[in-house]
Amino acid sequence: CMVSSEDIDNPPAVLCGTEEGSVGPCGEATFLHILRPEGNKTKHCETVLPDTELPILIVEGASDVLAALDLGFTAIGKPSAKGGMAKLREMPLAGKEVWILGENDAGAGKDGMEKAFVNLSDITDKLVSVMPPEGVKDLRQWVKHGLTQESLFAYIGQYGHTASDDPNVFPDDVARTIAKRFLKQYEYEGIRTFRQHMASKEDQTGRWAEWDRGQYEYIGANDLRGRVYRYLDGKQYIHETKDEIKISPYKPTKAKVSDIIDALNGEPAVIGEAPTWIKRRGRPMVRNLIAFKNGILDVNEFCKGNIVMLNLTPELFTVAILPYNYDPESWSTLLDEYCYTTFSNDVESIRLLAQWMGYNLVYDMSYEKFMIYIGPTRSGKSTILKAMSTMLGKKQCGTTSLSLLATQFGAAALEGKSSIIAGDVKGTLRRAEMDAALEKILKITGGDTMPIRRLYTPQYDAELRCRITLAMNDLPVFSDNSKAIVARTLVLLFPNSYVGKEDFTLKDRLKAEAKAGKLINFALWGLKDLRETGKFAEPESARIEKQQLIELTAPVTAFTEECCLMSRDVDISKDQLYEAFRVWCDDNGRKSGSKIQFGRWIKQELPTITTVSRIVADERERHYKGVTLSNRAYAKLLERPG
Repeated sequence: CMVSSEDIDNPPAVLCGTEEGSVGPCGEATFLHILRPEGNKTKHCETVLPDTELPILIVEGASDVLAALDLGFTAIGKPSAKGGMAKLREMPLAGKEVWILGENDAGAGKDGMEKAFVNLSDITDKLVSVMPPEGVKDLRQWVKHGLTQESLFAYIGQYGHTASDDPNVFPDDVARTIAKRFLKQYEYEGIRTFRQHMASKEDQTGRWAEWDRGQYEYIGANDLRGRVYRYLDGKQYIHETKDEIKISPYKPTKAKVSDIIDALNGEPAVIGEAPTWIKRRGRPMVRNLIAFKNGILDVNEFCKGNIVMLNLTPELFTVAILPYNYDPESWSTLLDEYCYTTFSNDVESIRLLAQWMGYNLVYDMSYEKFMIYIGPTRSGKSTILKAMSTMLGKKQCGTTSLSLLATQFGAAALEGKSSIIAGDVKGTLRRAEMDAALEKILKITGGDTMPIRRLYTPQYDAELRCRITLAMNDLPVFSDNSKAIVARTLVLLFPNSYVGKEDFTLKDRLKAEAKAGKLINFALWGLKDLRETGKFAEPESARIEKQQLIELTAPVTAFTEECCLMSRDVDISKDQLYEAFRVWCDDNGRKSGSKIQFGRWIKQELPTITTVSRIVADERERHYKGVTLSNRAYAKLLERPG
């Protein structure tokens, strides 16, 4: 027989091989005999478990059963930490309150507790699991340290678990279940910080990103696969056999990991060009927010004279924040000196620069503009471009060129950026390249969706939200007789060349000021000015360049201004006017296009003209009524007097 070592001479109960007089079996070929009347909770000796109003304890081994009985509890003893599950599931525990006690024995006792929990979870929903205090191996030792029924109730109330808490044990081996557990490890204040992002609903090449210190960082496909493999190290899963529920090691394979990644891709994605709110309801518009390292500035409040900073949160899906703290008192006197020197004290040019830098801070495309910095070599264009790009940070500001923009993959690098800079642009590309670049600039500034292509991925449509700045020595020769490009162009003239008088330290000094956040309030001043006035400043110094841009991009405009007369009483043959235009284009290095194209262009330029028929030398001709060539142009271009 087996008795408790605490009271060998007068034990509360005995375990032995004799069934007669016992209250029931306890393990293989072992029966429990209760010797003290207060410990006998049975009403019928044939009952497998005694009736009790207290929770039933699941413990390990006979000595813990005796310790439980000594506390007044009914207990079931497992033969080992992980064994006896089939017998345990046969016990009449349906609907009963059950406490499962583990043991502090290098892991086996905790694993056994978890295994018992999952085996009983479909039998009763009144399950509690608990480990003894640190330094106490099992219930028997716990009782020896002074545990009472009352103190056990208090301990269970504080430390008991009503669910299987082990994060290393999956409830099954289904890929979707594991994927959800994988995502659960990425949370901040209850908000998931690991998400898939798609630029649009058509984008089927979503990228995964992790939130870290205010912004999301994209990760590659190999990184994601590696994370899943590392996560699966040491994991187990629960599965059912004929007799019991087992916990077995989860063995990852390439196919299983692929299934888990497929399940991850099935989770709801963040859709839309970054930045965007994951849940938009009740949130301020992202076009009115600027994220810094120390919080998110509310631009609407700033324009009212208030400094309101929101907390950084993973609810805002942004892949770029300004790389410094916001300080409302920060200012750069060096930038002031640069502006007054570079623009020869032209206040309107300085205003336009500040407005443009501020416009680049926010994801707001409503003004539908792009900027051309124009000026001679060494006039300060690249200096302010470098300062602005540093102010915005590498994540928010990208670079391109007209030739790159013209390619089919040119738009992919612009996603997620608020600003795109093309420095030292040459306006001498082939006509097809210039036209392709022009088309993309018009789509981006107009807020239109456009096709995005990345290498080895399907094409999709997205709306980009980046402002474009071109720096040039000469104006670009775009071909746009509709003059849409002119309407969307801002021109800032850098009038002074400093060749031979360069300050080679200025660029780095301004860059350092920008990196320290000292340029931000200059840009915010410009943004506030822009939103209050509703339009960009138009410096008088840039008007000549703006007119030249019209002449370069819209040759029909230049042709009509230089060569045509307008009157409702005049007309000219369509063939003659087109021939004059063709010769004028040859003389000025322009493309004349076809006669049909010219017909559309001239109607756009001169909407009041009409088409009439005339009989000339017994032949019917089509004429434009309301326009004709000047005598000088007629003689020069058609080589005959008017």
